[in-house]
Amino acid sequence: MQDVVIGLTLIFTDALNIGEMVKLGDEIGKIDSIGLRYTVLTNLHGQRIIIPNRNIATISKFRGGCIRAYVDIQLPPEIDEKEILQAIQAIGKGMYDQYRSIILAMPEIFGIKNTKDGQWRYVRVKVKLWPGQIKIIEETFKERVVQLLKKSDADYASWMITVTYKVE
Repeated sequence: MQDVVIGLTLIFTDALNIGEMVKLGDEIGKIDSIGLRYTVLTNLHGQRIIIPNRNIATISKFRGGCIRAYVDIQLPPEIDEKEILQAIQAIGKGMYDQYRSIILAMPEIFGIKNTKDGQWRYVRVKVKLWPGQIKIIEETFKERVVQLLKKSDADYASWMITVTYKVE
């Protein structure tokens, strides 16, 4: 009976909509259906997750269906700007090709920027991710960029790359 009451509440209050990206409990996915007893999600692996409505305690919505990662890569002082932009672009394209179910669009590079005080330069990369999959940026993307920049500066370290996330 509890499933039915909650199911009616979900349907008539517009709390969930078909096609929305949501997190229900520990599950993240797009809503396939909302029934009287169950709500069905499809996760990033294409797996259908059937959640009894009584188990839905918290609903987190991703309005734009994704998380955006903004990666700021501090550049060593003596580096060829054109060459490094091409290399970072190649890393981004390779990651997109390899992890299409997680990285939802080709990463965007915003060029080389200087800090206000001119102390250092950085490249900003924007990556659109499936919610809950930030590990791909924190580990794989950062590691590939660090290895690239170590070729120019042996002391380059992962702390020189910062990542900020925005839920969309």
